[in-house]
Amino acid sequence: MNPANNRLFLYEDSIDLVITADNLYVDNKPMNNKSIIAHKGLANTINFNIRNRDRKLQPVFTDEVVAYMVNPATRKRLLSKRLEVTSDAGMVKLHLTAGDLQDIDAGLYRLYVTRTNAEGTDLPVYSNQNNDVALDIEISEQAVLDPIPTQFNVTMTEPSNNVFVSSAFFGNLDSNFKNANIVLQYITQLTQAILKYKQASCKHLLKATIDMLTGLM
Repeated sequence: MNPANNRLFLYEDSIDLVITADNLYVDNKPMNNKSIIAHKGLANTINFNIRNRDRKLQPVFTDEVVAYMVNPATRKRLLSKRLEVTSDAGMVKLHLTAGDLQDIDAGLYRLYVTRTNAEGTDLPVYSNQNNDVALDIEISEQAVLDPIPTQFNVTMTEPSNNVFVSSAFFGNLDSNFKNANIVLQYITQLTQAILKYKQASCKHLLKATIDMLTGLM
């Protein structure tokens, strides 16, 4: 057994972006060597520091700041999301929920940010000081688990008159997880039937909050 401590980290991703007074030219200085990774199935927050060419934070309190995610192969826009403009000058936050990334496949994409000023003019927000606006963002599925395959049962036993019982269906419940969802679909030629769902477990000490549900077709 290895007695060494295992470390986990909690930190915020902060990316520098650039705006200029004339919105036309910036000089070429190295910026943003870090990668952006967002994880499917989790909530992700990416912090952006908006600076000028002198690296001073620039207030954008009256601006509307929006991020767009694009598939670089198809040029298709996959996501548009308004950023939170914080009370700190130059600090904006992109909040990506699990639902935002649900339909986006894992892979490498491009992210760019724009701002709309008080006059309604759309302006670029640069990802470096060489007039580029796009950033690389990786969508990861490290935290995503696939559901168990769909199960079918077309054979029923009839222990008593007009009572039909199927065999058991297996689940995918974690041993330390006390809640789970299951979706059931019935296809029958009967015009009316009473359906009963019984919960069972190989663990004799399991106490279910609901062990029987009844539905009327």
